Amino acid sequence: MQEKMCEGAVLMLLANKLDLADGHSRKVTAGEGQRLAEQHQALFYECSAKTGWNMVELMTDLASMLMSQHDRQCEDALLLTEDTDERRCCA
Repeated sequence: MQEKMCEGAVLMLLANKLDLADGHSRKVTAGEGQRLAEQHQALFYECSAKTGWNMVELMTDLASMLMSQHDRQCEDALLLTEDTDERRCCA
């Protein structure tokens, strides 16, 4: 995935179906999920699409990161336009 991702893409690893998990029947622990996410520079969230548990939080965090990224891109674009006026050679 990382080879094909666009620059600046946000990678998230979601552990779904938390509503079905109890302490003894989990196939993957939260720690294992977190370690896998860290290996791939991804964000890790446990959630339940059925109950909605943690869905608002993960979508809010994703939206916040995308807005921050957008703000940085706008700032970079403004810096580029400010520099171009000063570098005219024939004006």
